Order: sequence, then C-alpha cells, then structure tokens
Amino acid sequence: MAEIPFALYKNLMRKIYVKFSCPGCGLELHNSLDESGNKETCPGCQATFVIPGEAKKRELEKQRLAEEAKKRELEKQKVAAEEEKKRLDSLQAVEDMKRQAAEQSKRDAEQARQKESESMRDFLAEIAPKSKPQTKAIPVNSHLAYIRSKSCYPMLRILIQILFWLNIACVALFALAVVLGSALSLSATTPENMAKMIGASVVIGAVYFFAAFVAREASFLFIDIADTLLHEHSKIRQ
Repeated sequence: MAEIPFALYKNLMRKIYVKFSCPGCGLELHNSLDESGNKETCPGCQATFVIPGEAKKRELEKQRLAEEAKKRELEKQKVAAEEEKKRLDSLQAVEDMKRQAAEQSKRDAEQARQKESESMRDFLAEIAPKSKPQTKAIPVNSHLAYIRSKSCYPMLRILIQILFWLNIACVALFALAVVLGSALSLSATTPENMAKMIGASVVIGAVYFFAAFVAREASFLFIDIADTLLHEHSKIRQ
C-alpha cells in the first residue's frame, strides 16, 4: 500500500507535524510526526489509514542520534583538550619553578662569591703594610739658621766656643811641654830624635786642632738644623 502524500512543518513550539489529506474524503489532517506509522481514523468519513511519515521520522531520529553522538564526541574532545591544557599548564608551572629556583641559586652563588671577594679584599687590606705618610723635606737656610740660633741659643754657642778654645789651649800646652822637655833633655837626646819628637808633637797637635774645629762646626750645624726644624714644625702646626 502506497504511503499517503504528506508535508512537514513546525509549529510555534518548534514541534514537527505531518500535514496530509484523508485518502477517503480528502479532509486535511494534522498529526505529530511522533505518531507516524500509527493507525488513525478520519473524523469525517471514518476511514482507517496509517499516518504517513514513518520513514522520515526514522531518518530524523537517526540524524538526532548522530547529532547527539557528535555533540557527545565534541564534549569529550573539549574535556580532553581542557585536561591536556591543565596538564601542559602544570608542566609549564613546574618548569617555571625549576627555572626560578635555578636563577635564584645562581644569584645566591654570585652574592656568595661577591661577599667572599669583599671579605678577602678586606682581609688583604688589613694585613697589608700601612704606607707611611711621606714627610715633606724642610729646606735649611744656613745663614738664617745661624742668625736665629745665635739669637736663641747664645749661652750654648758660648759654651761650645769655650770648650773649643780650652782644647786648643790643651794642645798648645802639650806642644809646649814637648818642646821644653826636648830642650831640657837636649844632652840626653840626639838632634834627630829631638826633631822627630817635635814633628810628632806638631802633627798630633794639628790633628787634634782639626778634630776640635770639626767638632765645633758640627755642633753649630746641629744646633742650626734643630732650630730650623722646630721653627718649621711650629709654622705647620699654626
């Protein structure tokens, strides 16, 4: 038996209906697509027929099931993608933590090396010999020093002069004693021995005189230098 021609439409509720005509009287009938394949009686002529659209219902049901399966597959893929994203994010977080830990360890090691270097530098600075401050040489003007020391230390200079002339007097007395002794013992000594004794006394006297002269001049020079140093240092402190 051939299927009754029909048409499908959707109502306001988006529900699918079948529109067809009664094969007995031609009355237009409307039934839900879910009722397709069921027997129905025409309200006009009381004819019995099968509601058309069963094949279409099975086709639409198959499409719905396919769409639902596709939707579930997409949902499953979405869940898998989210889980994979979480896994990758977790791995990335672990890698970031490892990198940060390595960078922090590197910074700590660098700071430790810097502290060790600073400690070694301070230690070497402490044990290194301290450089002595260079003292500025103070020039000595002999003429000015002589004038200043002569006015500042007159008694000391007079005492040195007295000691000098006493030494000269001692030398002179020694030479005189040698000459007198030689004259008194002229009969006991030969002229050659007497000449040797007089020459030796003259040489000894000259050497002693030179030594006394050098000692006097050195004493004067030391006094002049000491006075100059004291004068210069007093000016520096002022």
